Amino acid sequence: MNIQNGIIQDSNIGGVPFTPMIVTPKGKRNVRTLKQLLTSDHDPEYIVVHNTGNAASTANDAAHSRWLQNVENADVQYVSVHIFVDKDSCVQTCPLNEVTYNAGDGGSGKGNARSLSIEICENDDYPAAESNGIKLVVAFMKQFNIPIDRVQPHRYFASNKKLCPHRILKSQATWESDWKKFQQRIMAVYNNDSSGQNPAPDPGSDTYTVQKGDSLWRIAQNVLGDGSRYTEIASLNGISSPYIIHVGQVLQLPQSSSSSGSGSIKVGDRVKITGTYYATGQRIPTWVKETTHTVYQLKSDRALMKEIMSWVYLSDIYKV
Repeated sequence: MNIQNGIIQDSNIGGVPFTPMIVTPKGKRNVRTLKQLLTSDHDPEYIVVHNTGNAASTANDAAHSRWLQNVENADVQYVSVHIFVDKDSCVQTCPLNEVTYNAGDGGSGKGNARSLSIEICENDDYPAAESNGIKLVVAFMKQFNIPIDRVQPHRYFASNKKLCPHRILKSQATWESDWKKFQQRIMAVYNNDSSGQNPAPDPGSDTYTVQKGDSLWRIAQNVLGDGSRYTEIASLNGISSPYIIHVGQVLQLPQSSSSSGSGSIKVGDRVKITGTYYATGQRIPTWVKETTHTVYQLKSDRALMKEIMSWVYLSDIYKV
């Protein structure tokens, strides 16, 4: 993704057509705050997801951008957001490195001051808009190395406990479990499942339920970290060539383990990271090393951490 001064230069984000419609600052700093995010590099550390709450047929992404410009011009209401997305496209209204008033947690709150904010429009074909919203979340997770546990709803940050995004969170009693299901859809897309409807496989389980589009090779790659181990799954479950499996079929999984200097590490283990750099060469932030992670995949001399979806060397992790 090509970003200059906080403004995206690409024609699409994650395959969703994109247009910059940046609000022009005027008068009070009520939409365009002109304040940089309170992170060390001014890049977002969280993603906040909203619904617009406007079901009018004309209330698409571009219309919301024009609305925000009118809010800025009026100098009365303090509200802003980085991205609006609808069934067809998305627009950017504020630079990604700028504080937005979106989460209701104050001028220095994590939702306002350390996050990228996305509003999903409700005007027409909401499922398509939500699917595009998921594509944006995945693209920004990868761009800014944001783990799934830092992708949260407005409700997570809001001091008034506003039930937003209300099309995803069904009630105050169930919002956490509702959001967990949405995070699973995000991770399904993150792991190259374009439908976004099936949850990512549970790496800590001894079984796996076959989902639409699965193959034994794909299950072995996603769950065990090595696609060539599909024959082990086949043998364990009495499946012979041509290795036909069916949606809903429950498969027994072989043990997935590897050795490191700190003992046997296997998929599902809870670990901490001691290294300085990811396997991709990027420096590991301090907060990542202070957090416990789940091993999601194993491959050769490295492991994929589920919560941050980043590869680290086995020699740089230990079980807790």
